Amino acid sequence: MPLSILVAVAGAARGRLERILAGHHVTFAATLKEVRAAWKLARFDAVLVGTHFDESTTFEALREVLGSERPPPVICVRVLPFGHGLGESTMHAFRAACHALGVSLVLDMVEYRDDPAGDREVRRLLERTVNPA
Repeated sequence: MPLSILVAVAGAARGRLERILAGHHVTFAATLKEVRAAWKLARFDAVLVGTHFDESTTFEALREVLGSERPPPVICVRVLPFGHGLGESTMHAFRAACHALGVSLVLDMVEYRDDPAGDREVRRLLERTVNPA
């Protein structure tokens, strides 16, 4: 059954997520304003928030969604590598902060091959987080 998913990521991170989430009902948002507008108009089964997010920070979007009444599972994803000089310690700190806020899963897609097999593996992780049955 297709899921309704709000995906809050920068435009550059959309391509791979579009492939992975094909068949689901996906609403993309690139700014906090777009997240707020989508959140008011629809109910979502899950929210994906990327480490690369336009015009605001990931944590603003997380607080917006997680602060709502009965939020759906929230998954943070890193689709693109961090910029120069930001490595594993940055990802470790990001992961810790996300878990402290109540995120269901922090997924580092950089660790998965960017091919159909890697995409299937990421899709399974995402779907299992939303529907753990």
